[in-house]
Amino acid sequence: MKRPYAVLFGFVVVAGIFLWWRWPSGVPSGYIIEGYTTQPPIGYTFTGLHEVVGDDWGTAAGVGGLRRQLAAASTNGLVYALGGFLPFGTTPDGRNQAFAYDPATDTWQLLADMLHERQYFAAAALGDSVYAIGGNSPSVVTGEVDVYNTVTGGWTAAAPLQGIREEHTAAVANGLIYAIGGRTPGEPWSTSVEAFDRSTNQWTAVRSMPTGRRRPAAAVVNGLIYVVGGRTPAGPVGTVEVYNPTTDSWTNAPSMTVARSDLVAVAVNGKIYAIGGLDAGFLPIGDVEEFDPGTNTWRTVSAMQPARQHHAGAAMGNSIIVIGGGSGSSAVYQPPVTLYHHERN
Repeated sequence: MKRPYAVLFGFVVVAGIFLWWRWPSGVPSGYIIEGYTTQPPIGYTFTGLHEVVGDDWGTAAGVGGLRRQLAAASTNGLVYALGGFLPFGTTPDGRNQAFAYDPATDTWQLLADMLHERQYFAAAALGDSVYAIGGNSPSVVTGEVDVYNTVTGGWTAAAPLQGIREEHTAAVANGLIYAIGGRTPGEPWSTSVEAFDRSTNQWTAVRSMPTGRRRPAAAVVNGLIYVVGGRTPAGPVGTVEVYNPTTDSWTNAPSMTVARSDLVAVAVNGKIYAIGGLDAGFLPIGDVEEFDPGTNTWRTVSAMQPARQHHAGAAMGNSIIVIGGGSGSSAVYQPPVTLYHHERN
């Protein structure tokens, strides 16, 4: 059988890099193309063979300094890293700084400062806007929400949370932003959840999370919010709970293999990746686990080096970028992808 053409229906592969869509026309008879499903396009036959590519880590430019307790979100092809702090004695300390990363040039651009200094907060992107939600600055807990307009390059204030909140996570589902868990007044291991509707500029309480926790992570697949790991009074946990915004209800999903807090969770290609954090012994780890909602199972994939805690992460196309956490460089993960072979008739 002849060597494969480097063609994917949905993507093209050039030197191991995934590029955008090209239909596999003009491929000679007997040659092979690769696709993401066993269903071949017209004019091809599935050979029964496949290969797995990806599941590897690379490096990218750092956001500047050994930054911790920052937050990140991505929109319109750029990644935004917000706040956090640099080592004590650094001036400025970084708590109100904002940066944009362009993967095409592997460069970070310093943006206008946030309206409020913050660490131990959450970030979310919705449309052309990036939201910095809650946190502390550096010892006063806040409910303030700053909004960065990626088109105009300016910051404005949105309605604050219903109460002050830190060490929480955030997610976007069905056009709403959700602030989840963390530490709130009178609830040091918060179960509370608030939803923000930008059309009304209002936060509304929704169904509380079953397990109160600080420093969890969240990711969204098929409109469901998966809240992963975090810290309870007993220490870091592997607990995973799933919020359905349509029914305002929570269900349980299988726990991670490794209990952890201070982690990152990012959804790519319909799967969730739990990255790094602090383990049950409060030691930083580089362990990475992949959750497949279709099979409702976790599996271990390639670990991140070095280990990180208090880091941030975001989807970057079909890859994941991990930022900060005490490292001067960023890390980029290419999740594993199964490619199926289809022969030209």
